[in-house]
Amino acid sequence: MMTDTGPLAAHRYQSALMALSPQRRLVMSTDMYSTALKLVRAGISASQGGTLSSEELRREVFFRMFRSDFHP
Repeated sequence: MMTDTGPLAAHRYQSALMALSPQRRLVMSTDMYSTALKLVRAGISASQGGTLSSEELRREVFFRMFRSDFHP
């Protein structure tokens, strides 16, 4: 994986994350997932002009977020 973060900065970041409690890290990760889900929904709705049913939107969200986890 390519990164523009230097080794020292990466180590500091990793150390800061590991200094947090497991509960805090879990809350942070679920918050990030919730934010990503909102952004994906908004992007899909904007690209479709808000014409999708709730079922179609759920399907599109699933495909956008997990498509690469499945083989054709």
